[in-house]
Amino acid sequence: MNAARIRAMVIVGVLLVAAVVLVKITISDDKQSHASYTSSCPEGTIAVVTDPLPNYPQINLKIYNASAVPGQAGSVASELTTRGFKVAKVGPHDDKPTTASVVDITYGPSTVGAAWVVRAEFLLNASDPLNMSGMHFSVTNKSNVVTVVIGTNFKQLGAKSEVNQAIAALKTPPAPAGTCADNP
Repeated sequence: MNAARIRAMVIVGVLLVAAVVLVKITISDDKQSHASYTSSCPEGTIAVVTDPLPNYPQINLKIYNASAVPGQAGSVASELTTRGFKVAKVGPHDDKPTTASVVDITYGPSTVGAAWVVRAEFLLNASDPLNMSGMHFSVTNKSNVVTVVIGTNFKQLGAKSEVNQAIAALKTPPAPAGTCADNP
């Protein structure tokens, strides 16, 4: 082996050691992110995202009419579509011909934040975030759609300013039973 080859191998070796040390320092001293890529939820609970709330175009709805007013679901769907929601289905509620509530909102783990935004649109218990009447969570619901059933006590959707106030008053939704908040 001549001197040129020895010198080249020494230089490559030094560069290799320097690269390993530099990578180690970079990874261990990274202060930009403390993201965890594993869930921090206890065993046996389902992780749900409660914050940030989704934007209207990210929310998919099915709207059913269980009021005594024919076409109520269609008019609500039209208004919510105008506001930016995606409406997948509109029709009568086959299970119950009428319901006495303002609205019943059914949702699952993937739509907790979306259901909260929809709740604000109907001004449902906006002054009392802990009052969950009209909100129906199912831990087994795997759908990415929020189901809205219009009841006989429904009058109208909230005005934009009222909805914004309701969202502010409701704050971040609590994690439903059987789940835990695992926000990004």
